[in-house]
Amino acid sequence: MRVKGSAPKAGASAVALYERIRSRIADGTYRSGQALPKTRYFVLTEYCSNDTVRDAIRLLEKEGLVHKQRRRWVVGPPVPIHPRSVRFDDRPVVLILSTDLGYHSLLFEVNYAQFSAPFINELKSRFIEYRVAFNDWDMPVEAPFPVGREGILSLVNSLGRRYQGTLVMVHATTSPQLPDQLSWLCQFDKPVVWLDPDCKAPQWDRRAVARPNFFRGYSDERRAMDLVIDQLYEAGHRKVGFPLYGPYVDGAYFLRERIERARQCVDEHGYDIEIIVPPVRPEPWDTWVDTTDRDIFQALAGIRSGLSSKHPDLRGARFERLFGRELLSRTPTLSALLSDPKLTAIIAGNEWLAITYYYWLTRAGISIPRDLSIVGFDNYRRFMQHPSATLDLKLDELGYLAAHLFIGDVPIRRDRRGNVAARPEFIDRGAIGPARTGKAGLLARFRK
Repeated sequence: MRVKGSAPKAGASAVALYERIRSRIADGTYRSGQALPKTRYFVLTEYCSNDTVRDAIRLLEKEGLVHKQRRRWVVGPPVPIHPRSVRFDDRPVVLILSTDLGYHSLLFEVNYAQFSAPFINELKSRFIEYRVAFNDWDMPVEAPFPVGREGILSLVNSLGRRYQGTLVMVHATTSPQLPDQLSWLCQFDKPVVWLDPDCKAPQWDRRAVARPNFFRGYSDERRAMDLVIDQLYEAGHRKVGFPLYGPYVDGAYFLRERIERARQCVDEHGYDIEIIVPPVRPEPWDTWVDTTDRDIFQALAGIRSGLSSKHPDLRGARFERLFGRELLSRTPTLSALLSDPKLTAIIAGNEWLAITYYYWLTRAGISIPRDLSIVGFDNYRRFMQHPSATLDLKLDELGYLAAHLFIGDVPIRRDRRGNVAARPEFIDRGAIGPARTGKAGLLARFRK
C-alpha cells in the first residue's frame, strides 16, 4: 500500500519571515496592488535562503495576502477583472460623516488633503464610491445631503448591502457626545473609522466605544515632537525659541499643545534644552492666508520697492544692510529671539510659519542653517518645494490605512483598542544644522 506523505511544513525561519512581511503589509510598507520585492531582495536583506523565501510567500498566499501576477507576487487578493465598468448604482459605498459643510470642506483643502487623496483613490481603485452626510445644516435652504441620525439611518437603509461603513470627520473639541454617536454607527456591523488626526482625544478608542468594528485613526503628535527635540539636541542646540502666532493663540489649540509637548519631551528625556516662548506681538504675517506662500514674497517685494524709492542712492551691500534692518524692525517677536546670543534654533507652530520665518530671515541676511535652524510641522504637498525642515505627520499613510479598513483586502496595523496610528517622519530639506558658536546675538551685525 502506498502512503501519500503530507506536504512539508514551513520551518521556523519561513514563519518568521512570513510574519515580518505580513507586518509590513499591515502598516502599509508593502501596499495592496503593488508587487513584493523579488526573492533576491529578501535573501540579501533577511539573510535567508531561497527556499525560506518561497515557503514564506506560500504562507502569505495561503492567507490571501499575496497572489501571483505573471512572474511577480502582488500584495492583496487578486482583483476581479470586469469586462465593463461596474454600474454606479451597484457599487459599494462608504459614508463620510462630517460636522457640517464648512468642516467637511477641510477634507479637500491643504490641512486634510494629504489624508483624503489616498483615501479616496484607494476606494475608487476598488470601484467603491462615497456619500456625504452631516450632523448639522445651518444653511437657509433645504440640505442636499442626509443630516442627523434620521437622515443617516435613511441613507444606510437605502444602500442595503452596498453600505461598507462610515468615516467620521467630527472634531473632538466640538462634539462631547461623539462616543455615543460612534457607538450608534457601529450597530450596522460595518467598520466605523473616526479621524482624530491631531490626537485630541486618545481616550475615545474602544474604551469609550466598546465595539470590535470601531477604529480611531490619528497621527502620533507626541512622536512628532520627540523627533523634533531629538534632532535639535543631537545637533547641539540648547536654547530654542517657539514663537506664538497671534491668530492661532485663541482659535488653534494645537499651537500651545505643541509647546507643552516640547517641554514635556525635554523633561522626559532629561535634555538640557531651554524652550523660550516670547509674548505675542503684532507681526506682518498676522493677516496673511496661512495656506499659501504668495503673501511672503509680495510683502518682501513691497518693502524692498519702498526702500528703493526712498533711498535711490543706496546700492549693493549698503542697501542690503538697510533692507535687513527694516525687515527685522517689523518683526518684534523674531527680533527678540535673535537678540539672545545663546538661542540657536526656532520651532515653528506649523510648516507655513516655518517657511515664513525662513524667507523673512534669509532676506534679512540671516543664514539658515549656519546662523539659525528652523523646523516646522506638516509636510504638505503645497509647501514641499521650499527648503524647510519639517515633521511629516503621515496623513497620507493614515488615508491608505483607513481606506483598507473598509476594503478589507489586507490586514491593517492597529492595537487592541482599535487605534490606527500614523507614524510621523522627520524630513530636513536644509534648514537644520549644528548650533552656531559665538558670544554675540544675531542682531549685533545689524547695528548701525
